[in-house]
Amino acid sequence: MPITVDEEGNEFVLTVQYNGKPIEIRLSDEDVLALSRSALSFEERILSKRNPRATSVSAVMAIIVENFRLHADSLDQDILLSLQSPNGRQLTFVFQLPQAQRLLNELPVEIARVQRSNPTKQ
Repeated sequence: MPITVDEEGNEFVLTVQYNGKPIEIRLSDEDVLALSRSALSFEERILSKRNPRATSVSAVMAIIVENFRLHADSLDQDILLSLQSPNGRQLTFVFQLPQAQRLLNELPVEIARVQRSNPTKQ
């Protein structure tokens, strides 16, 4: 059952197939944002159904980061990390200083571990 969302003027049209017929639902900007938040909240539950029970491997939704921007917030209290995917979508996260420091400490360790696991061929 394909689902599409298309922009038409100042609103969006959600189209679904029901009994072989398309049904259109008109959505405002706020509706699309609410739908997006709802979809993200169900992501973990849906992926958990696909996880193998006998292993420590778990399915996750991962999006490649094409670009990022790291900067302080306007009050110079927190660190903002903006991530951009190849399709141009951007998502920004706020790190309070303790979490930013933890990221700073843990990132080099993980990079070194991955590099050890995947030695470069010369």
